[in-house]
Amino acid sequence: MRRGFTLLELLFCALIFSSLVIITPIFSSPKFSAEKEAQKLQHYFYKFMHISKTTHTNLNISFKKKLIEISYYVNNKKITFDDGIFNADNGCSFECNIINYATYSAQWGTMSPAFTLKISGADDKEYYLKINVQGRIRILKNNDSEE
Repeated sequence: MRRGFTLLELLFCALIFSSLVIITPIFSSPKFSAEKEAQKLQHYFYKFMHISKTTHTNLNISFKKKLIEISYYVNNKKITFDDGIFNADNGCSFECNIINYATYSAQWGTMSPAFTLKISGADDKEYYLKINVQGRIRILKNNDSEE
C-alpha cells in the first residue's frame, strides 16, 4: 500500500489550481460597464431617431431608474417598439437630469428637451450620455469634458 501522492499527481493538482486562480477573476469581473452601456444606448437612440425620420413619427422617451422606453402615438394610442425598451437588469442604472420624459420630433430632427443621462455601471464608474436639441449624442466620462 502506498501512502501519499506521487510528484506527478501533485504537479497535476497544482496545475489545475493555478489555472482556476488565473481564470476566476476573468469571469467574476463585472460584465456590464457603464461605458459599454453608454455605447449601446447611443446606438439605440440613433437607431430609433433614424426610424422616426423615415416613418415621420415623433418619438416619446420615458426614463426610469432601470428602464428607458421609446414609443410613439397613433390615433392617441401609445405604441412601444418591440425592441424599444432598454432594460438595465445587468447592474447598471440610469438617472436623467429632466423629470422623466423627452420627445424627438421627426419633422425637425430635434430633441425636446435636451437631456443628460447618467449611467452608473456595475463597475462603479459613471458615464454621461448628452443629447442636445439637434439630436447629437455624446458620451462623456464626466459631466464636463468630452471623452
